[in-house]
Amino acid sequence: MAPLILLSGCEMTVDVVGTLGQAEALTGSLTHYSDGGTIELFGGPKTHCLGNFTYRRVGNGQYGDGLMMCDDRRTGPFSFSLSGMRHGHGVGSLKGEAYRFRF
Repeated sequence: MAPLILLSGCEMTVDVVGTLGQAEALTGSLTHYSDGGTIELFGGPKTHCLGNFTYRRVGNGQYGDGLMMCDDRRTGPFSFSLSGMRHGHGVGSLKGEAYRFRF
C-alpha cells in the first residue's frame, strides 16, 4: 500500500534528528495526520522551531512541503520524502542557513 493510504485517518509521531549548518545538532518530532502534519525541532539555546506541512504525491512517491518558523523569527521552507510511515529524510533552510533531518 502507498504511504498516503496508510496515513489516512491516523496520527503518528516519530523522532527527528538532524543538523543545522555545519555543526548544530537538531532533535525533535514529526507528527503525521491524514493530510499533513507538524514538525518541532530543538537545537542550540536559541533554536526552537515549529513547522506545518502538507503532502503531495509524485508518481509512486510521497513528499511533504512546509514552512518552518523559529522563536527567534528565522523562517524558511522545508521538504521531505517518505520511505514508509516512520521513515524519511528532508532538507530546508532558515534565513538562508541549510539544515537536514531524518526520521
